[in-house]
Amino acid sequence: MTNSKRNSGPPQAEVRLSPEMVRFVESMGLFYESYSVPRIGGRILGLLLLVSEPLTAEQIATTLRISRGSVSTNLRTLGMLNLVDQTTFPGDRRDFFVFSPSAWDRATQARIQGMQGLQAIAHQGLAALPTDDPARRNVEGLVRWTERMIASDRRALAEWQADKQTLDDI
Repeated sequence: MTNSKRNSGPPQAEVRLSPEMVRFVESMGLFYESYSVPRIGGRILGLLLLVSEPLTAEQIATTLRISRGSVSTNLRTLGMLNLVDQTTFPGDRRDFFVFSPSAWDRATQARIQGMQGLQAIAHQGLAALPTDDPARRNVEGLVRWTERMIASDRRALAEWQADKQTLDDI
């Protein structure tokens, strides 16, 4: 988690969510659960997307009606995924958490790095096979697929960064 200083002071104690916001938070939980992130982690991410002020772990636990321990565990996971940043306020000993403004950049960069790792493994596979082995076709396909995925993700990242600049200007 990135430590950052934001805003002038601690946020309000209570977070109120409309029924529509609750549905969004629950949908985020289900979505991220389908990608092997615990449902509570997805719910926390959904909540942090909806609020403009940093929240304490206690506020998150109270708002989502989940245990403080579960919040702590899932905040660590979301921090390792670079989706959540940790922040502090002068004179307040508590840690606060916010949705990371660079989350989507980092997620795309991690995807690119993952594809590059897979591509390196594919090249190992090619080196291990004789040039006349019919199985090379499978591994060559993997190399080409990773090349296209890397190029696509790099284009998407560049487009997102341009879009983000436009959002920052609003």
